Amino acid sequence: MHAEIITRPIGSNRGSPRRHPPCVKTPRTAWQGRPVDQLEELFTDPAITPAERERFVLLLAGLAHSGVVWVVATMRSDFWHRVAEMPLLAELANARGRLDLWPPSAAELTEIIRRPAAAAGIGPSG
Repeated sequence: MHAEIITRPIGSNRGSPRRHPPCVKTPRTAWQGRPVDQLEELFTDPAITPAERERFVLLLAGLAHSGVVWVVATMRSDFWHRVAEMPLLAELANARGRLDLWPPSAAELTEIIRRPAAAAGIGPSG
């Protein structure tokens, strides 16, 4: 007996699922995004072992190289030097799409607060 992969187009809840034997690649129907916030915790959380850290980075690499998943990770710049401990993570970050963000200026910070507040109908009192 072999397992079957059951697929359904993302966002579809109608119709019967399509069944594919495990050796058949399923059609790619949509891109997916996987956000990873506070990636620095990979290095700062004492409960995460080096082996777990390595497995997690291998998982991210597999997703990133799958062709259907965009991995978007954030890491504080004051922890970026720790990436040197994991060459694969550095390679992933530097291969395509690394974007360094500078701290916002005082004017930008004001807009970061004011625009969402205005959109929510919240304004300064007085």
